[in-house]
Amino acid sequence: MSGSQRGSRVGRGMRGRGAASITGVVVLAALVWLLQRAGEAERAVGGRDTAGGRSLASGGGLDSGREPRAPRSLGNAELSTPGTTRRIGSWNIEWLGSPSKRSGVGTGIAQAPEDLAAYVAFSGVSLLCLQEIVATRDAAEGPRNDALDAVEAELEVRTGRDWRYELFEGRNPDDQLLGVLWDTGAWSPVERESWGVRITGGRSVSGSVLWARRPRAMKFSAGERLTDLVVVAVHMKADFDGDFAEHRREEAEALARALPEARKAMHDDDLVVMGDTNCTGKNERAITALRSAGLFDPNTKGERTHWRGGAMDKTLVPADQPEFAGHRFEVMSDRYLEARRWSPEEFKRRLSDHYMVVTEVRVMRDDD
Repeated sequence: MSGSQRGSRVGRGMRGRGAASITGVVVLAALVWLLQRAGEAERAVGGRDTAGGRSLASGGGLDSGREPRAPRSLGNAELSTPGTTRRIGSWNIEWLGSPSKRSGVGTGIAQAPEDLAAYVAFSGVSLLCLQEIVATRDAAEGPRNDALDAVEAELEVRTGRDWRYELFEGRNPDDQLLGVLWDTGAWSPVERESWGVRITGGRSVSGSVLWARRPRAMKFSAGERLTDLVVVAVHMKADFDGDFAEHRREEAEALARALPEARKAMHDDDLVVMGDTNCTGKNERAITALRSAGLFDPNTKGERTHWRGGAMDKTLVPADQPEFAGHRFEVMSDRYLEARRWSPEEFKRRLSDHYMVVTEVRVMRDDD
């Protein structure tokens, strides 16, 4: 073999190795770019909210092992833009303010405001109906709960927005109270005074008091000439020491008879009945009675809302109003448990035996 032939082969070999090196660099650079894009996408999912219909996800990466992030805060202009959506929900916070009355693994454990606020922020709700709140003191504006006072402050830190709550008066000082918590940048009370739904009939056929926790209604607006809605907060009788399905049927029928008066008193057809119905199935007769009154249950699959089962907690929306046409629904259970790496027992111990239920309402020009 001549020297020129050897040189030619060596040159080709060097060129081949050079081409292979260039190809390897290109492939490596492409892999780095893909990994960066994947990380950006994961971070984006953790920070998105429902405004503009972008995503239902509102927490941090589910496998991060860190505390989930709250959704980004929206400006007032964006919150008031027709076409966006807002998440509203309901949560029974087991005996908040009276830990000795909590049951099972939660007995004697006071819920930490930081845990409560983290859960609310993760859910992305801007308006939340509350049940099982105990007044820890009275004030000029009505009953107050020390833990909820701290939750207001914690939510301001986490979301950058101002929050308020109102508790509705009960029959007795130690009653489980109903209430509403809301983001003041997203919703404004049309009137701060709530309205007690007038229920006919005092006792059920079993002799028990109907609506021992009286339903109350409070109206909110998403902005001037935009969507408004009336939250009807409810907490029906539980199957404690007996089967009270028939009692709940009577409660529901009494409420159904009262809804036309509530619509008239509130000057609005957008009544949302939210709370703990204690109904053990989606076709229990109490729910059938409320459906017959023109309400729709977005929990069409009967997803469990209690840590031991049962679709008890509801966000019953008007069946014929465009603001609720999407019928989006979520039980804030598995997604949050995975994000925090909690078991259902840990959720029960630290927060409640009930999960939050969430639905969506469209912001649009008010039609009533």
